[in-house]
Amino acid sequence: MQIKTSVLTTTLVLLLGANAKALVQALISQQGDTVHLEFEGQNQWDYDLQKIDQKGKTIVQLTLPKMDEKSSQQIQNFSHALIQKVDVNPDGPDGKVILSFQMNGQGIEPFDYLTEKPSRLIIDFYKGQGSSEKPEKKKTAVAPKTEKVTPPPQALAEKSKKKVDRAPASPDVLVINEQGRQVSLNDALAGKKSPTGSIFDGGDPNFERFSIKDFEMREEAVIASRHKVYLDFPMLRMQSPYFELLQTRKPAYEIAPQDTEENKQARLLLTLFENKRYHVFLKTVDWFFQKFPESQYDEMMKFMLADSLFGIWTESHKAEDFDLAMLRYRQALEKYPESPLLERTMMLMGFATLDRGDYLGTLRLFQSHLQKRPQSPNKDIARFAIADSFLKINRYDEATQVYDEIEKDAFQEKDKIQAAYLKGDVAHQKKDFRKAIEDYQTALSKYPQASPEFPNAIYNQAAAYFGLKEYKKSLDLYGEFIKKFPTHSEAGFAMTRIGELQDILGASPEKVLGTYLETYFRYGDSPSAVVARLRM
Repeated sequence: MQIKTSVLTTTLVLLLGANAKALVQALISQQGDTVHLEFEGQNQWDYDLQKIDQKGKTIVQLTLPKMDEKSSQQIQNFSHALIQKVDVNPDGPDGKVILSFQMNGQGIEPFDYLTEKPSRLIIDFYKGQGSSEKPEKKKTAVAPKTEKVTPPPQALAEKSKKKVDRAPASPDVLVINEQGRQVSLNDALAGKKSPTGSIFDGGDPNFERFSIKDFEMREEAVIASRHKVYLDFPMLRMQSPYFELLQTRKPAYEIAPQDTEENKQARLLLTLFENKRYHVFLKTVDWFFQKFPESQYDEMMKFMLADSLFGIWTESHKAEDFDLAMLRYRQALEKYPESPLLERTMMLMGFATLDRGDYLGTLRLFQSHLQKRPQSPNKDIARFAIADSFLKINRYDEATQVYDEIEKDAFQEKDKIQAAYLKGDVAHQKKDFRKAIEDYQTALSKYPQASPEFPNAIYNQAAAYFGLKEYKKSLDLYGEFIKKFPTHSEAGFAMTRIGELQDILGASPEKVLGTYLETYFRYGDSPSAVVARLRM
């Protein structure tokens, strides 16, 4: 056994050593008005990009892992109107290499991003917007020829600007906060509305900039799009609010003061718990159980013990902390099966397990709970969690069956509506796009008043039409989504897809680029806008 361990350790060291010595390979080229650099050879990129002004000269400094000699020579020998010269320092800190690009004029911007498959670091240099200064042309070697691609934003943005002198609209959002009292988990959410809003744009009130008339569409553009690659954007899933709600609405533990040692120690433990001194509480409560094995506060202490462990898990996110908290909850429920904390504890355990991605564990917890308590006040909430778990493990028929049951006999009307709107998600994830569209349209027809609360019915329906290559319908629905849900986390994806659909259907390059630019202006800090920046 010792020999095997030694061999494995040596092999691991050799593998790690080989990975650490892997050299970065680079490729530099001209793409339109842009200088394009691609670096590969690392799975995790540790780099630093800085823009420095030195005596009126702009220098972009890039620090990254060691690079092979061939790549260094290619970068140093590269010539372009944007770059005056490139210095390569192979003796940077921590064995890294430092590339210093001296820009040929002002207003030249670097733009860096990473790709996953394959893992690459990409840097683009382009003339920034609003800069009228032109770099001086170099009289030396000519830049290498590459395939012509769409130029960076400034090239077409200036051209588009002449046609329409207007800024992107700004969203006005109306948010209705949670209100009302809690009777059950469902009632606690009765007054809560999803943040929605609308865009008012005096320059384009009907959003004609997003739409395409039939006579504008070009069949040759649609045919050409078959050779292009379009990413599958994430499906819009309606997030369950119940786990967050359970964490904010904790039990109120109270101990009436008495002049006994047991009461004083119990009140001390309560103070530690309320002040979130969980680790001190755990040490002290063990001593309390030993000294007062038949304490009148035993039930309260056991639930507080489990809550303390759960609080530690919410900070550490360690599996062992979660498992220990769940164990203590189960032990408390086994000893006190009629506890008033039963419902709250079972819901917390179930939704916490769902949040961790343990879908089979979620099914076991909620199905067991409903078997023992078929008249649970949170029956419908538990069934939503069961359906969600079935969907996550691709058991589509079971998920649809549960949603059908909820829509048929749920106690509250809003749960029936929610089940109707979520059925389309099952078909969409199954890639049965026709069925998904049918389910969403049925829900919108039966419960139109609830449509502002379910953006998935519009967004996923648009994505389904895109998957079916019915591009005009997809474009119209994405436009509707942007108008109704401008601040949604998926809005950047929707507007990016609008630009792609405009391109597919044959819109002018100026119109397509205008959509990408508006995506960047609206959602530039959002991950959903990254693809639009790449498209530009």
